[in-house]
Amino acid sequence: MTPLLSGCHREAPGIRGHVETMQQRMKRQEAEFNASPDVKGPGLHAALNSLGINDAWMRKVNDEGVEIIQLRVPQAEFAKLDHRALAKLMFDSRYRFEFADKDQAHEAALYHGAERNERDKRKALDELRRRGQLDSYPRYRAGMAVSAFAPQLEAWCGYQPGQAFKIIAGNWVDYAHPMVDLAAADMQGRASASFDCVKRVVDATPDLRHRFIGNRGREGAIDY
Repeated sequence: MTPLLSGCHREAPGIRGHVETMQQRMKRQEAEFNASPDVKGPGLHAALNSLGINDAWMRKVNDEGVEIIQLRVPQAEFAKLDHRALAKLMFDSRYRFEFADKDQAHEAALYHGAERNERDKRKALDELRRRGQLDSYPRYRAGMAVSAFAPQLEAWCGYQPGQAFKIIAGNWVDYAHPMVDLAAADMQGRASASFDCVKRVVDATPDLRHRFIGNRGREGAIDY
């Protein structure tokens, strides 16, 4: 694993002093999950009611052994729903609910994606602030060539050029597979710390996130 990482990895500004072992990482993630909102059962039912979802539109179904609440909402009523609030509830529910109508499910997914991006951004900025890195992390601005920016972020997080990102079709980007594989197999925390470092900056930077190849041609996508 070590030869694939930069020789100055231990001095990489983005991870200096912030390397967790896999055991420490799992313990932290478990604590974060336990501290997260947990709306389920009668509480979820009541929360859906408060957002305008009538009891008659709900039914419990089994999806490969997992019980979910399926919603069948008349289209006229669906258009009146607070979709941002519903997206927040989706994240705060450990008991799943989803719309049966495919078009409704697609629209709900757009808001769900926007809510996820907003939460990831807030979490990333909070972590950069906690680490004292708000003024030092590499900044990507709209219009910058990702081929020029990617090596800056890779070096800041302890990677060699081209190790974390692959440039596609000129000015689109994606994560490189070795970066993901290293993090998944890493028990000491060095590769995982570098992976988290890169993702933290991506999450904190919507203009950079939009340059990922999976977002090319995103029609109807929503950003808060």
